[in-house]
Amino acid sequence: MLHKSVITLMTFVLGSLIFTTQAQAYNPETRSYPTKEACDQAYLPILAKAKKGDAWAQYQVGTFFYGGCKPLSAKTAKKWYTLAYKNGVKEAKLPLLTILAMEEPNLSDTRRRAIMEQAAKEGVLAMQLKLGEETWNPNARFLKFNPWYLMAAKQGNSKAQKAVYRYYIAGNPNIPFFYMLDIANDGSQAFYWAQELVKTNPEYGVVQLARCYYLGLGVKSDKKKGIAMIAEACLDGNEFACSVFFWGEYSYWGG
Repeated sequence: MLHKSVITLMTFVLGSLIFTTQAQAYNPETRSYPTKEACDQAYLPILAKAKKGDAWAQYQVGTFFYGGCKPLSAKTAKKWYTLAYKNGVKEAKLPLLTILAMEEPNLSDTRRRAIMEQAAKEGVLAMQLKLGEETWNPNARFLKFNPWYLMAAKQGNSKAQKAVYRYYIAGNPNIPFFYMLDIANDGSQAFYWAQELVKTNPEYGVVQLARCYYLGLGVKSDKKKGIAMIAEACLDGNEFACSVFFWGEYSYWGG
């Protein structure tokens, strides 16, 4: 029979392993835990510190309630973010701006817009996307430069990258009869964002990168390479590439 002290030690080690496993299961991108118990296990010690005046813990508590694993509560998040900001946590400013712009019902449209733009400029992705959507018309004959989507694209957002790519790949309205030609606003930028789209939206991105090679946008023209890239993507199961390949629409941006 195992000695009582050995059993106690084994219990402690097992408990530590379980706690470590749950902590490792935290997903920093979605700020989520696999179970409610794991969320509470992480949340309660931080809440205790926050109540004692720990500024960084106050910020973390706000995050739990605004995009974290606790039920969404802008009111609760705002309370803790405000405390954290007053206590010197500068990072709390961005989520406070976001909450103010999105949740406060009594703001004038002008003030709300100003807050949204400030938050977007300071890196709040949600604000960049919202402003980008408001000023983007994908069906317009002449696509307009969208600075908000460019900000979001630089943060790796696929939707914004697609919009930015589309702007740079579009014909240049300053050139007469441009729509009869295949002249990009900026071929080098189109090529750059096509490469980024391969990382964030491979099905769409590889076709656009192939198009750049086919047309020589930002890179030396190589029609054979462009067609080969689309054919290879099709063989790998890319349905979009297959439709382009079989219809022969190599110069068409496709969506």
